[in-house]
Amino acid sequence: MAVDVVALLLLAACAGGADAVGVTASTGSPREYPSSESDRAAWFRKLHGQWPPLRTYPGGLLREESESPGWRRHMEDFEAEARSLAPASDEHDWRWERWLELAQMRLAKNYSAKGWMHTRLDSRVHAGVLGAWQEASSKSDLEDEGEVGFYISGDREFWSINNLEPGLHERLIADVQSRLAAWVGIPDPTDLQLNAAYGLRSYLNGSVLKPHVDLVTTHVLSAIYCVEVRQPEGSEPWLVGTEVDFSGQPAWVDLRDGELFLYESAKLPHGRPTTFVGTRYTAIFMHFEPPDWNLENYDRVYAVPPDYDSRRPRSPPAAEL
Repeated sequence: MAVDVVALLLLAACAGGADAVGVTASTGSPREYPSSESDRAAWFRKLHGQWPPLRTYPGGLLREESESPGWRRHMEDFEAEARSLAPASDEHDWRWERWLELAQMRLAKNYSAKGWMHTRLDSRVHAGVLGAWQEASSKSDLEDEGEVGFYISGDREFWSINNLEPGLHERLIADVQSRLAAWVGIPDPTDLQLNAAYGLRSYLNGSVLKPHVDLVTTHVLSAIYCVEVRQPEGSEPWLVGTEVDFSGQPAWVDLRDGELFLYESAKLPHGRPTTFVGTRYTAIFMHFEPPDWNLENYDRVYAVPPDYDSRRPRSPPAAEL
């Protein structure tokens, strides 16, 4: 099958609905998917003209002004991994998915200096959630979940956050919303739009979460709330975080009961790449959108460089020449 046809099929598959009309408010990408790979490449040259893209959005600020040397190097490593992945299979093209993530990370602006923060939930709210969870899990009132292709391995169990008493549910969301807003300097927490809150999700023994970014349109500023960790004493902690944050430093957190990991989920690649050793790790995930956010899936589709499917080696930095 020709490369153009493969790319076209993949692009059509990620559309998720009927094409819209016009252009996006951020990069000016067409609000429709390309008719061919050559069409997409032409739009890439018109909109960006180079890889990585020159500017970040919302706002159109110069990308290099907000990139630390360590973060830039991390993005180069991420690109090298994307280029090393196998070509499209009959089932899915994980290389294309990885490139969409890479384009997203290079396009999205920073809302904080590091991209993450470690804090605690209100202790009374945590006590209420933990009590409800322990009662449900003791009755084995849980749903089974499986693996998620390239990103998640291991068994999982699920108990819906909607099972929480309504007042407790509201206090949980409000507490997290206020902490996220304070962290990134948004004066009114209600300006953060809640787009998703799910869990309680239990990761079972042997689970691994490969680093990834979240949904570009809606999952921008997020929180992981650790409800409960059940591990044998002395077990290695199941760290959450990233190899390199926006400041260029490693950022791994041993997130425990009642604690929050706040992070820029649309830009900062996050995960738990080590294997969980224990009975279960239970968490709730909340995803918000700031008021100025306007990146769309079309933006990242047209930001992937035309040579994304080549396996050219990455050029070493000047210090290695």
